[in-house]
Amino acid sequence: MAVVVTVAKGYDLGYVWKNQAQGGAERATGGYYINAAQAGEPPGRWWGPGAKALGFAPCQVVERKPYEAVYKQLDPRTGESLGRPRGTYAKFADHLARLRAAEPHATAERLVELEREAAQATRQPAAYTDVTVSFSKSISVLHASIRENTRRARLAGDQRAAAYWAGQEEKFQAVLHRANRAALEYMQKWAGVTRTGCHGTRVDGQEPGRFEAAGLIVTSWLQGTSRDGDPQDHIHNQIARITRTFSDGKWRAHDTASLRAVIGALQAVAATAVECELTREFGVDWVPRADGCGNEIKGVTQAQMDAYSTRTVQVHEKERELAQAWERRNGRAPNSRQLFYIARDATLQSRKGKDAGEIDWDAFAQRWDVTLGGELANIAPAVSNTRGPDTSAPPADNSREPSGAEPGGPPSRQAQARAVQKALTLVARKHSTWTWHDLVKQLALVMPADTRHMSPQAAQELLLGLAEEALSGRTGDVVSLEAPEWPPLPGALRRELDGRSVYTRPGTTRYATAAQLSTEERLVAHAQAQGAPRLPRELAARRLGADPALLDAQMRERAQDARKQVTQRGLRLDQAAATWHVLTSNRTAEVITGPAGTGKTRVLAAAARAWAGPGRTAPGGCLAPQRHRTPPTSCARPAWRWRPTPPS
Repeated sequence: MAVVVTVAKGYDLGYVWKNQAQGGAERATGGYYINAAQAGEPPGRWWGPGAKALGFAPCQVVERKPYEAVYKQLDPRTGESLGRPRGTYAKFADHLARLRAAEPHATAERLVELEREAAQATRQPAAYTDVTVSFSKSISVLHASIRENTRRARLAGDQRAAAYWAGQEEKFQAVLHRANRAALEYMQKWAGVTRTGCHGTRVDGQEPGRFEAAGLIVTSWLQGTSRDGDPQDHIHNQIARITRTFSDGKWRAHDTASLRAVIGALQAVAATAVECELTREFGVDWVPRADGCGNEIKGVTQAQMDAYSTRTVQVHEKERELAQAWERRNGRAPNSRQLFYIARDATLQSRKGKDAGEIDWDAFAQRWDVTLGGELANIAPAVSNTRGPDTSAPPADNSREPSGAEPGGPPSRQAQARAVQKALTLVARKHSTWTWHDLVKQLALVMPADTRHMSPQAAQELLLGLAEEALSGRTGDVVSLEAPEWPPLPGALRRELDGRSVYTRPGTTRYATAAQLSTEERLVAHAQAQGAPRLPRELAARRLGADPALLDAQMRERAQDARKQVTQRGLRLDQAAATWHVLTSNRTAEVITGPAGTGKTRVLAAAARAWAGPGRTAPGGCLAPQRHRTPPTSCARPAWRWRPTPPS
């Protein structure tokens, strides 16, 4: 996809200021620097209803002093506190004092270990939530080409060409900001939420507190390089932890769980907007990515994108290094779950710190040009209608649309139906159950490329309209998994946004495809089928070292009441009873559940030994972790299934 959106907690209020201009460079009306060389990153901009309530106009340039006041939850005009103060945690010194008090005779070496433990246990409240909108490498390459043309024109002393390319640079940044604002508007609609009332207890499984709409406070910071100095356009959106409730005007904490639920849809909305905007303003065309994850700009080659993917190469190299080290330590290759954690560690260990100081765009553009052998400047004229001030030059592609061309219409109904079916297949492949936002993300990945000739607003309306049509249930392909409310809620307690109760988060209704439910029903029916091989009750009990009557009685008791009783084979009585039930059941599948630390692995090993008999190995039973959408108990995950094969 042309956009990737990530979310993380933010603590450093000075991070985005490291590459800001310190010398007061002159700015144009829109906030861009007139002199692109050695001007630093573009300034941040305020956005959101909450920011407007504090006196900031949309897109107003961010100044340091009011910025720090807002993220410290102070009104920048009066200095008054906004809402409740952020949570406080024990400091490093407090942790260390408690650890030392517990070990008054600790040696010097032990004190060093205690200091390390205190440092790891120390927490601090986040100042903001960082939602980063990262644009695809082909977009960044086109932007870098425009910067290089600007540098060359300035170096040649061609003021007319320099002014032209500087204008294109300003227009390109405006496109990226408009795409980002489209995502912020979607975020405000679905994730501009705060919690009111009491949420500390549950009544009949529901929180009695309400989820109220609230105005977000956002500062957006466009940055053009990766940590390794490659061209990489991305926007840091710092979402304040405080919001202004629309209903009563009070300042309350932002519900970040609602924000994290919409990340996939934010990615879809921003990608749709930026692709349509770049098509309209720069006449680019789009081609599907080889991996099926969205589009890239037509004409920007994979080799050119790979040349500016230093970070990806470094992470992959670190992954291989860590995986090889893991294999040497453990004598086997890591499995998929272990590889997930290895990949995460590789990303963190290979990450460089951000250098402070103003960005010298001329120096960066020159370096990027050398990376492509002096061909960087040729990319923009080849893939877009940006060809320099001499408009009489013929375009590289006669089909290229001029800037401001009439937007195209939507694709045919057949094409729309195919896109919906593809999206449903993709979302069901990734999740057994999913939300509206999950479907919107997958729809954006499979939308026909000709939709990028539509206006950004029309393309977004088409995207969301197709998602709504798919979830309506009219086609029978999608089933809502939410039980009807009873008794029906009055209209005053329903949200206009999604028609659900104000006591639930917006957009959390889960859906599944009819095909998925049908498959699960067949699996359940197969698992409940009778006639599977089993052991006689007395034989199974003897091999477990317990009496059949005692095991049968334990099946009707609480597991906690039998934890102190142990069988002759070393199993607790509750473990033995569960194993005995599995070994003697004639159903195709049985499930044993239990919280972490209750000995599920040991139980399954005992079941395999009992099934095979004394002195023999299990002839091929299947032991596999199972994920349940609705676990039998709140603490029963993961669950384990054991399906034995008949003993020889």
